[in-house]
Amino acid sequence: MKRETYKGRKIKVVAGKGRNWGTTRQFVNGVDLGPFQGDEDAALRSLRGDIDFADSVGPASGRCNPEWFAPGTYELCDEGHATEIGGECGHHYCAEKRSEAAPVVGEPTPIEHRVTTIRVAGVERVIRTELVGKVRTTKQLEAAHTKAVKAAVVEMRQANLPNLRRKVDQLSRSRWYPMRDEDVKDVNNSIRRAERGTFPSHGTPGVSVAPFSKVKFTDKVPAYLVEVEPGHYATEEAAKQLTVC
Repeated sequence: MKRETYKGRKIKVVAGKGRNWGTTRQFVNGVDLGPFQGDEDAALRSLRGDIDFADSVGPASGRCNPEWFAPGTYELCDEGHATEIGGECGHHYCAEKRSEAAPVVGEPTPIEHRVTTIRVAGVERVIRTELVGKVRTTKQLEAAHTKAVKAAVVEMRQANLPNLRRKVDQLSRSRWYPMRDEDVKDVNNSIRRAERGTFPSHGTPGVSVAPFSKVKFTDKVPAYLVEVEPGHYATEEAAKQLTVC
């Protein structure tokens, strides 16, 4: 076990034993952060780096939990998030609540078209839907565009059927290898989905035959997204993976 105080934070690491050998338990300001893959020295270096990051973004960012800041340098909001003393909470949940409570000033000008680029088997197609004719509202535009994208994907997959059938034939004639039968099965599944106009379920029963979900569009950046670089946004969890706090 090793302890130290780093920039006002009390940190501790405890090497695992028995089944936990090879991991190290991390603590900062008394909060158990769970196991760390590495020895005690590596765990300490990781904690110092995370504390440096917390200092760089500050409590006003809402990106780090209270335990990452030195006592007396922050205060808690009503939801228990660390905030700058005297300032508003920057956590995405609190920011979204403030946004919902804020009065609406005018209505945004609707976008008069939707554009989606789809690619199937190396073939690319751009689907564009205009706000004209029977499509008069944003809701109708989104519904019409979703329908057009769905139809294009089904059409492009069906156009690729000859290639899939040739691939099955080539695999069936090829020299046997451990995963050949699985490869043939996967291509046959793709053929059936293309013929039926359905999509893979990815392990969720019923998804492949479920109705297409509606495509939603907005020009407004949600309050719960964090700007990771100019013009690029991510959720708080994804931002933490880019620069772990």
